[in-house]
Amino acid sequence: MTDTLPSITSVPVRSARQHLQMATQWQDLDLAIVTVSGDLDATTTDVLLDYALSKVVLCHRMVLDLTDVDFFACEGYSMLKTLECRCIMAEVALTVLTGPAVRRVLKVCEYAARHDGMPAGM
Repeated sequence: MTDTLPSITSVPVRSARQHLQMATQWQDLDLAIVTVSGDLDATTTDVLLDYALSKVVLCHRMVLDLTDVDFFACEGYSMLKTLECRCIMAEVALTVLTGPAVRRVLKVCEYAARHDGMPAGM
């Protein structure tokens, strides 16, 4: 007899420190959809990074759904860059879905990253 995984399983995780909820749905054996809602601030970015990295070792494709994130701190940008690098090293295709709060901060952080190191007055 062969055991099979259900096509969709959800494992909610709630951070005790802040209002952050994370859940994973497995569409098939190699696709993890990590859904995040609530506030992603300086104290919860590491919680999300650890949670997402624990799924990276189990899949070949990951969707990180941040569309329901209400607050996204600048530390979230660094967390996404770290996750992106780890996914590349693990040969996992990462797709990030963003909502308005996330897009606003990413736009500012990407602008700053592009202009970092420019001489003053330019």
